[in-house]
Order: sequence, then structure tokens, then C-alpha cells
Amino acid sequence: MMKKQVNGTVKRFNKENHPKEVEKLYEAFAERFSCMLVREKNWWLQAVYDDLTLAIYYDENKKAAGYMLYKIENYKMTVEEFVPLHNEARNGLWNFICQHDSMIKELEMKVSENEQLLYTLQEPRVKTEIKPYFMGRIVDVEQFLKQYELNWNNVQQEVILHITDSFAPWNNVSVRLANYEIAIIEEPMDKGIKLDINALSTILLGYKRPLELNELELISGSEEEIRAFENVVPVRKPFIYDFF
Repeated sequence: MMKKQVNGTVKRFNKENHPKEVEKLYEAFAERFSCMLVREKNWWLQAVYDDLTLAIYYDENKKAAGYMLYKIENYKMTVEEFVPLHNEARNGLWNFICQHDSMIKELEMKVSENEQLLYTLQEPRVKTEIKPYFMGRIVDVEQFLKQYELNWNNVQQEVILHITDSFAPWNNVSVRLANYEIAIIEEPMDKGIKLDINALSTILLGYKRPLELNELELISGSEEEIRAFENVVPVRKPFIYDFF
């Protein structure tokens, strides 16, 4: 069922007339998540399009605000990427899908777990599946933390992490997060949060929060320390569209 009418338009493209605008849309979307791949133009042309059609939603000011990549085969539309930057674009792209009702009998969409489309449908009784898609691991803790964007403005006290890694001994370190700096601690300390590399990867890549893993007894520390760690880690869920 179509949503309310929007004032924008949808234009179609393919690999041969690839528009720069879709790269900007993807980059804006990727900033909302962790773990999304950086896409150069060559990656779009060689690994993203394949036989897909690109549809971009433009608002009434002709500004690109969302896109989808799709194909139609055997009366089935498969949407491989659905990327609206706001609800108007979401409605515009959904209406574009609905306009193909005479051509398709089935619709399959691959979207982020956080995509709000399903919630906005008037008849949301559709089959939904959540599939684990990729695994992540921090290979070098020190270098990773130096490049990681922490919420330093939320740091009210130093956060000390005692990290263990049974496969990569160079990651067996203690780290202090304080005063906009990340430092390796050489001297032994009793205070601090104890966690292994799996728990640290899970937290910093956004899959679980420190408070959640503390409740599951997968990390340990005082309540004050855990909450300080919770505050310094940005809330950003992991997601990736690319397969390689």
C-alpha cells in the first residue's frame, strides 16, 4: 500500500551512468553505523551494481535524499540496498516500489535491523528475518583505540581497561582512557575493567554495550567503572551491505 504523496521524484540509473550523488548518500548513511565499508567509485562499478538498477529519490529542491538498488526477475523484486536519509525519502522510495505492483508478486528487501520502514507500514504483517552477516575482531588494540572516536565529552573520570587476548599476545595490555588521550599502562594496577579481546571488539564495534556484557558476566569491574566505560563508547550499531 502506498504512503502519502511526496513532492519529490525518483530517477533510475545503472552502472553505465553511475551518478556521484549515490556515493554521497551512501557516505551519509554509513556515518550512522560502525563497520560499513568505504566505497570508492571502482568498488561501486565492480562490486556493487552487478545487474542491479539504482533508483535515487530527489526532494522538491532536486536534492538527492535516498536510494535503493534493486532488480526484478520472475515477478519478484529484490531490493539489495534501501538507504533513505529521512522519512520523506523513505516514503518516496516505498511509493516507487508500490508503483511496480502490476509487475511483481513478491518483494524481498535487505535492510538494516534499525530501518523504520516496517513500523510505518499500515499492514506490517510481513515475514522478517534477522541474519548474522559478518564477524569482526580487533587485531591491534593500541592502534585501533588511537583511531577510534570516543565520546571524550562524556568522560568524567579515567577509564582503565585490562585486556587479554589468547591468540595475539601483543594485545595483552592495560590501557588508560583519560584527558583525550589513550595510553598504555606499564605498571600493574588493581583497579579497572577486566575483559578479553572478544568483549572489547563486541563493545567498540557497537554490537553490545558495556552494561550488557557486565550483566552477562563477560566483563568485570565496579559499577562506577562500567558506567564510565558505557559513557565513553559512542552508540553506533554495526551494519554492512557489502559482501566480499
